[in-house]
This record gives sequence, C-alpha cells and structure tokens, in this order.
Amino acid sequence: LTLSTRAAWAHAAGAREALAFEAAAGAALRLERAGLLVSLARLADQRPGAIRRDALVGRLAGTADVAERLSLGAGAAIGWQRAEGVRDERASGSVRAVVRVGGPLDVGAEYARRASLEGLPIGDLDAVRAEAGVRAGQSRIALGYTFLGFSGDGIAPRDDGRIFLRAQLAYGP
Repeated sequence: LTLSTRAAWAHAAGAREALAFEAAAGAALRLERAGLLVSLARLADQRPGAIRRDALVGRLAGTADVAERLSLGAGAAIGWQRAEGVRDERASGSVRAVVRVGGPLDVGAEYARRASLEGLPIGDLDAVRAEAGVRAGQSRIALGYTFLGFSGDGIAPRDDGRIFLRAQLAYGP
C-alpha cells in the first residue's frame, strides 16, 4: 500500500508561474506469476506557457506469466480533468505481450487505445509501442519507443515523448 504526495511552485519575473501537485494512493498485489496495481491520484499542474490542469486519475494494471517465456499485461486509466476551464474526461486501455528471448533479456509490444468521454478531439486514438528489457527475479526494467500514436497513458492533455522507461520493481523475503 502506498500514500504519497509531492508539490512544487515557482514564480519568475514577468508573472510566470509554474506549479505541480500530486497526491496519490495505491495498492499492489504481487504473486509469483502475476501482479495487480491500482492507484488513484489528484493532480494539479501548470508549466510556464502551458494550460493549467486539475485532474483526478484512476489506474488499474495487471500482468501474468502465462507461459515459461511469455507474459501478458493489460491496463486501464480514466481521468476526470479540467484544463483552461474545459472538462476533458478521457479513458484509455492497453494490452502488452513480453517474450523472454534469452537469459534475462526480453522484448515487448504494446497496443493502446484512448477515447474522450466528452466527445472532444484529442488527437491520435491508437498507439503502438515496442520495448527491450532486462529481468532480475520478479523485477524488470525496459527501454521503449512509441512508433505510432500518443505517448504515456493517453490521459494527460500533452504528449510525454516517444522514448519511455518502464520499471517493475519487486522484492521479497
């Protein structure tokens, strides 16, 4: 179980302000061949020259080792948010397969889809990603690239970049 918060505020000459606030609660269940993660976060952020975003975001993700070399995962997110006084509510989901290619090395592919719950134009609706990773026990770290579509989980109003880092860290007795 986790409970976390972070906050930052900056004010520069010319009345440019930046703020970042996040309070989150989450829970994870890790079994020998499967895992489940659920979280709920309250966000407020604004970067200089960008719009202010206030949001409540819920996420659910699960993974399972379905064969000796194959893991499957699925995730979903929903965001109730307001940006520049406009409601921008979105939902997204993804499926991912990871295949161990030798020793601790693996490769993965992911397909993601998002939708506006308000019917607003949100750009790309689909995303295709690939990643290469290294495992150590139940932990995994991977470097990936978004070949097509949106970045991140698709809930935020801005893209996070095409290159991403995925980390799954686990420890046990």
